[in-house]
Amino acid sequence: MDDPTNAPATPISIRQAVEAVLLTTDKPMAPAKLSEALREAGYEITPAELEQVVETLNESFESIGSVAKVERIAGGYRLI
Repeated sequence: MDDPTNAPATPISIRQAVEAVLLTTDKPMAPAKLSEALREAGYEITPAELEQVVETLNESFESIGSVAKVERIAGGYRLI
């Protein structure tokens, strides 16, 4: 019988990674710091790509009727 604890982790999308990182903080996260956290998780992303991911994430929240959204506050991103 296979041991599920030895199964490889399922890769997550960059959008899910951004959401997960923003869930870990209660203060706005500067784009450079967010990009650094994503690089540590194995994602390379430019500021323009990060902006697009945030837009896509917000569209996803809106499409499911969620009140959550990522806002640009004080020069950083915050999930509210």
